[in-house]
Amino acid sequence: MELARVEGTIVSTAKSERLIGFKLLLVNLISPDLTPTKNFLVAVDSVGAGKGEVVLIVRGSSARQVAKLSSVPTDASIVGIVDTIEHHGKTEYQKNVWCKLKLAKVTGRVWATIKDSKIDGINLFIIQPMDENLIVIGNEIVALDTVGSREDDLVYWVGGGEATLVYKDRQVPSDASIVGLVDRIDLPGAN
Repeated sequence: MELARVEGTIVSTAKSERLIGFKLLLVNLISPDLTPTKNFLVAVDSVGAGKGEVVLIVRGSSARQVAKLSSVPTDASIVGIVDTIEHHGKTEYQKNVWCKLKLAKVTGRVWATIKDSKIDGINLFIIQPMDENLIVIGNEIVALDTVGSREDDLVYWVGGGEATLVYKDRQVPSDASIVGLVDRIDLPGAN
């Protein structure tokens, strides 16, 4: 495995049909001390990574060993989001892990007349991911709403496989789901 930082998203309208539905990210390989190598790769995201995050990359045939990527034509996959890097007795990187859920601001709404029956009756909102300091990170995405959100609400959401598990009675086809409304944020050490 290799370390990398997510630099951006790749948008491709013409691609193999086996890549349809998968997020492609531009990553820059890094050393354990976070020095960028300027060796860029396009990697299929299997864990819901976002711009700026430090991730684990596998390449070659190992990239297709992830269960949901076994038939995807890729030679680079993101298989983990890094929380901490300790190297030579020093903490080189510490992700803000106080909140495993992700923050976002609701910026709009989407209506779809024709959609999968498992998401009939569920509101779709456009959300802008943010960090704990409410700084915009990454691109806006569409998320299922499970809590009665409204435009301009600050919400927390889950991505990837967790987004499919937001209802007790069924799984839904989603890679982003709003799971809570934020009343306030109390950061450790903040006044």
